[in-house]
Amino acid sequence: MKKKMILVMFILMMTLTGCIRHDSRDKRAYAVHIIYNNELFSNPRYVTEGNTLGDTLGIPRKNHHVFLYWETMDGQRFYPEDTIHDNYFFYEVFEPIQYSMVFETNGGEPIKPKLINEGTAYFPPTPIRPDYDFIGWFVDPECTTRYFEYDAVQADITLYAKWTLTSYTVYYQLSESQWFRFTAYPGDDFPTISMSKYDDFDYWYETNPMVPFVFPSDMPKRNITLYAKYK
Repeated sequence: MKKKMILVMFILMMTLTGCIRHDSRDKRAYAVHIIYNNELFSNPRYVTEGNTLGDTLGIPRKNHHVFLYWETMDGQRFYPEDTIHDNYFFYEVFEPIQYSMVFETNGGEPIKPKLINEGTAYFPPTPIRPDYDFIGWFVDPECTTRYFEYDAVQADITLYAKWTLTSYTVYYQLSESQWFRFTAYPGDDFPTISMSKYDDFDYWYETNPMVPFVFPSDMPKRNITLYAKYK
C-alpha cells in the first residue's frame, strides 16, 4: 500500500514539473506561408496537426468579397475545415460579392438582368420605346424615387423605367420676325393657323418654295417648320 502511494506521488510530481508532457505537445506543427500579390508574407503561421485551417488561420477577409479557399502554387485547394500534414505556401482565393439588377422597362424593349459587384456604381443602359421619351430609372414601381447611378450597389435591386409621351413641334414662320409654335403628340390633330387676314398669302411650304405643303390630318412623328409663301 505504501509503495502504491509513493508511485502516485511520484507521478503527480513528474506531471507538475513538466517531466511528463501532454499529448498535444507531441503533435507536429506545420508552417503555412501566405502569398499576397505574388509576394511572400514574411511571418509563417503554424498549424498543429489535427487542427483545422479555419481554427488556426481564421477566415480571411476582403472588402466586398467572399473567401472561397486557399490554393497552393500547383493548384491544390484547401478549405477552412481541412487539416494539413505538410508545410505549404498558400494563396487566398476570393470572389466578388455580386447582386442582381433587374430592369422593368414598362413597355420599352427588354433589357437582360445584370450582375453588379458589391460596392460599385453602375450606369444602367437607356431603354428604347417608340413614341416615348425616357425620363429615368426609379427604384419603386410608382416611379417616385429615382435611382442614382453614383450610389454603390449593396443589394439585389429592380429598376423601373419612367416615360413620357414624345411631343413634336410645328413652327409656322410668317416672316423673319414673326412665327408661331405648336406642340402636338402622335395622333393629335395637326395644328393649323388662319391666314385669312393676309391678302397676299398664297400657301405654306416646308423645303421647296415651289412645292406647297400637304397638310396631314394627324401630327406626324417629327418636328416640322413651315414657311409662308406670299404672292
